[in-house]
Amino acid sequence: MLFTADTPANYGIDSVSQVDIGEPGARVITEQTLDASGHNATGIPPAHTDCDSLKTCNSALTKAYYHQRGTYRPTDNFWALQWAETGIYLGLTLSLGILGVWWTRRRLT
Repeated sequence: MLFTADTPANYGIDSVSQVDIGEPGARVITEQTLDASGHNATGIPPAHTDCDSLKTCNSALTKAYYHQRGTYRPTDNFWALQWAETGIYLGLTLSLGILGVWWTRRRLT
């Protein structure tokens, strides 16, 4: 994802307020600002953020090869993930319940 005029951002590192990833309703998991070398940016130079307009700032960041890397989950697998998570928690709950009963009965006999 490159900085463009239609993706306004708050230029504090990794605090993008809106990113168009082409998936309406997708859940954004992580966002990272990367510098020209592809490493996590620890700060954006003031020359690229002290701008007159959002368009000027985005243009300066694009020319300096800053970009965003985002991880997201598409909307079409939301419920599959929810059911998988529910199954994991129910399995852990059942296992711990059985362990608790077994442990208690063993200590009482």
